[in-house]
Amino acid sequence: MAARVAAAGDLQTMTPEEIDTILFPLWAAGWTLGEWIHGARESLAETLFPGSKLPGRTFRHTLTAYELPRAVDRLRDLEHDLAVVYDAIAPLQAEYVRRGRWQRYVLCGNHNGHLHFRDCSTLRMTTRILLVPQASGLKSADVVGKFGTVACTKCFPDAPVAGVPETDDDTCPGTKRPPVEGTWTQRYRSNYGECPECHTRRIVTAAHRIRKHAKAKD
Repeated sequence: MAARVAAAGDLQTMTPEEIDTILFPLWAAGWTLGEWIHGARESLAETLFPGSKLPGRTFRHTLTAYELPRAVDRLRDLEHDLAVVYDAIAPLQAEYVRRGRWQRYVLCGNHNGHLHFRDCSTLRMTTRILLVPQASGLKSADVVGKFGTVACTKCFPDAPVAGVPETDDDTCPGTKRPPVEGTWTQRYRSNYGECPECHTRRIVTAAHRIRKHAKAKD
């Protein structure tokens, strides 16, 4: 893995996308190795010190006399592999910090999930998220331009909404735009807000966009 990073070229000339494309899989590998190491240590602890238990684990497996030496060797190999991963991560993470920590985005792992800022209020603790290196370092406008309807409309108010019909000459230009700030209200089961173009009260969709409506008559 360290050779892979070295072969990637001078870190200072690499883009955020190129760096994170290498870094994110290393994070995943480190997390997996850490889990394996924790499990291996618990099995050894239960075998050598019956009744013991490491924090955060419920699984217990007592090793046989045949398994014990092999488990020790396996643990050493895993710890070595994890050290290699950490060595590979270090220069990549250092370059990220040196540049002032560029913006990173996550993709909701649900069906038809959207691209979000990591602190988006629509994400929950239980939401499965995926890091997206292709978006690393991009400005909001560039995210919208590159990912279109995949971008979360709460994080990126200018993002297009999938399935919303295009406007025509008879449609108010305020259609599909967010309502005027501070005008959003809820009445019964519908949301309302002021159209930023014709300044009339209109229904606001679940995507926080003004519903399609006709142009105001002169």
